[in-house]
Amino acid sequence: MRARLLILAAATTTMVVVAFLIPLALLVRSLARQNALNDGLRQSQAVVAGLQAIGSVDDPKALEAVVDPPGQPADPITSSVVMPDLTTWIGEVPPDPFSASLTLAAGTPAVGVRQVNVSYEGGLEIWNPLNLNGKTVVVRTFVPASKVRHGVNADIAILIAVGLGMLAVAMLVADRLAQRTARPVVALASTANRLSAGELSARAPIAGQREVIEVGVALNRLAQRINELLDDEREQVADLSHRLRTPVAAVKLAAEGLPKSPKAAR
Repeated sequence: MRARLLILAAATTTMVVVAFLIPLALLVRSLARQNALNDGLRQSQAVVAGLQAIGSVDDPKALEAVVDPPGQPADPITSSVVMPDLTTWIGEVPPDPFSASLTLAAGTPAVGVRQVNVSYEGGLEIWNPLNLNGKTVVVRTFVPASKVRHGVNADIAILIAVGLGMLAVAMLVADRLAQRTARPVVALASTANRLSAGELSARAPIAGQREVIEVGVALNRLAQRINELLDDEREQVADLSHRLRTPVAAVKLAAEGLPKSPKAAR
């Protein structure tokens, strides 16, 4: 009984923990992706602001200083600028310099998109078109997969640890409850065994759940009834013995009073 209660508690708690862990893990991944995208957007807007401050595309060195400022600490998020011809790059040239997202961000007469956010090699690309003195340049900011997934595994590991902790606590509580539930039942079984062994004074403790208490009361009534029936049987045997003793004694006396003869001997 105790083992079954523990199995039931473990199965129920596991289902609840899994039902919470899966959405939380997805939420952690989504938040990490959104945070990475926000960091990329901030850097992209910083580059756009720097280019707007320059106001033209005629000074490549000034553009490069905006894209990759000297003395800036290393950052996994990188930016580059494609010139109006859509083939010349300032800064790091992406692995796919002729991406369809570039054409989309630069805008066509049919599209005219202002900003494009796309996934690329597990990371994120942010394309921002910018008009400088009548010429369109496109700022590409790349957020690598390491940034997108930063801290996700650690957070999921923490969630799993918390889930296992909840399962352990639930099992501990279930074990205590199972002990409290099983203890009165074990006491009932012990009382029944003592009664079957002839210990008619044995009585079951009245404790536990309502159903267990009812069984204990019924078992005690049964033991009391057995004692009453045995007492009645003893009284009937004693009475029967008394009733038989008187006529037998009279017959014995009558037989002894007969004169000696074969009939008297018989």
